[in-house]
Amino acid sequence: MSLFLIFIFFSLFFPVLGDDCKPTSCRKNGPTIQFPFRHKFLRPEYCGYPGFDVYCNENNETVLALPLSVNVVVKKINYVSQQVHLYDPEKCLPKKLPYLNLSASPFHFLETYLYDYTLFNCSASKRNLYNFIPCLGDSGNQFYAIDARDSMGSLSLTSCTKVHEFSSVPWDIFHINDLDLNWCDVRALKPTRFSYSDIRRITLQFSEKLGEGGYGIVYKGKLANEINVAVKVLNNSTGNGEDFVNEVGSKTNSLGWEKLQDIALGIAKGIEYLHQGCDQQILHFDIKPHNILLDHNFNSKICDFGLAKLCSKEQSGVTMAAARVTIGYIAPEVYFPQWIYNHINIGEDIWAQIEKDDDGNIARRLTIVGLWCIQWCPTDRPSMKIVVQMLEGHDDDLAIPPNPFPATNGRRYQTELPLVLESE
Repeated sequence: MSLFLIFIFFSLFFPVLGDDCKPTSCRKNGPTIQFPFRHKFLRPEYCGYPGFDVYCNENNETVLALPLSVNVVVKKINYVSQQVHLYDPEKCLPKKLPYLNLSASPFHFLETYLYDYTLFNCSASKRNLYNFIPCLGDSGNQFYAIDARDSMGSLSLTSCTKVHEFSSVPWDIFHINDLDLNWCDVRALKPTRFSYSDIRRITLQFSEKLGEGGYGIVYKGKLANEINVAVKVLNNSTGNGEDFVNEVGSKTNSLGWEKLQDIALGIAKGIEYLHQGCDQQILHFDIKPHNILLDHNFNSKICDFGLAKLCSKEQSGVTMAAARVTIGYIAPEVYFPQWIYNHINIGEDIWAQIEKDDDGNIARRLTIVGLWCIQWCPTDRPSMKIVVQMLEGHDDDLAIPPNPFPATNGRRYQTELPLVLESE
């Protein structure tokens, strides 16, 4: 019997949902619960995405638990705009704000402008202060949220105690009981394993043949969400698919240097966003060709965050006690730079071998930026923001970085670290 290995190309990874993942709701006219949301008690884990688990309470309301243990009721979910409308069933949302940590969730505030506030508990006396929070106080205490931009010395804060500091919250959050949040697009982050029966359904029983390559036949298919896909069936294959992966990888040779530059720039912008675009920096630690997806227009998408690590934006550097790697993969910084420098040191123009002048300039730019990014000394490496500028700039602005090898510049760095495997 033939061994079938299935590889699916499509613009965004999105699960094919079977009957066990069909949409549900807690009550009639309630918000529909479907991917990335999941009813945590009625649907398997693969029907949703981490951080989107909901459940039904005793009033048949849809409840979402935000970090850290902040339970809010879901009034509406807009899957097109990726927005969710929430409210606090206890009618005092400010009481839960000290425990709310959206940076540990896939959600963020809908508002563009966010501010810092300090919460004060003051004795019950008449004060000329704004942002009074009635639901927090009692007969002996009153609570106020003071804008961090205000001068505390000019405010009437006598007999007041600082209770909590809030960072980056909407200006009206202390006076509302509803909350509107956006969520990040998670469709490209989670690959899906398909059964053989799924593949038969997707391809309509392998009815439309698109072509045939060295390792099998390619069929046209369509996912449940109307995304067209190509399915390749490998017949009589041995091993675990390395030949097929190599075949896919070899197709990049036909893309051309301009398209390769666009892909590299897209990857750089993606990494820059991970470093600076979120509340906390996300360090991927496993950037390699296998973890870069390309859509039908060859736009790059970073995936597989199994080795990723969160750190605060205040950290300009992260010290690693162990190397985080995928076994079997050799990063280009192991062999690439010495080969380049060996040719440069003897005065060879390695880019002159490329026929088109523009292609040669692109190859030179990509090479030089790559050499800067893999400098052994951390202080010599540019930030991803600078990398993007280098890729978008002109060749005249690029200088070849110093040779990092100890034999030529005398600097040595500890490079042997214990391994942290992808499975850990």
